[in-house]
Amino acid sequence: MKEVIVYQIDSFTKEKFKGNPAGVVLNAEHMTSEEMQLVARELNNSETAFVFRPDIQEENFDYHVRYFTPTTEVPTCGHATIAALYALAQEYQLDSCTIRINTQIGILPIHIERKNNDYLITMTQGSFELSPAFDDLTTQKIVRALGLTMDSLDQKCPVQIASTGHSKVMIGIKKNQS
Repeated sequence: MKEVIVYQIDSFTKEKFKGNPAGVVLNAEHMTSEEMQLVARELNNSETAFVFRPDIQEENFDYHVRYFTPTTEVPTCGHATIAALYALAQEYQLDSCTIRINTQIGILPIHIERKNNDYLITMTQGSFELSPAFDDLTTQKIVRALGLTMDSLDQKCPVQIASTGHSKVMIGIKKNQS
């Protein structure tokens, strides 16, 4: 495997060891999927982003980004996107700009704002989709598996799948849980 530089970036914070950590590999052009998976497993973050330029100059995007958990590739990841573009901005000392990245969920514009020798990264997510609420039996099984009770649920937030490209089960829980 070609030698690569690996970054660990804490997204959503300015303090070290806070926020949401993600691995980032810039210049991943010559890495295979298997090598990316090995690096992600070694880093053991929830996700690692691999950034590379397209083989030919594309007019509709600037970079490809692929995302791997320690065990599998995923279509997108918000905090790893923020981390990847922050690393890119730092590495290349970018001025304020918008970079278009190609992911498994499509091309996303990411705005980089240079402020006081640092960067603010703002991303656009994929299209929002909300599935119908789960049936009562499925909801009960999910609640029980999490060690909650049905009384824990906020009835204004049904248990259902939400997605902006990477589906998650959303569970509204009442504020005062002990």
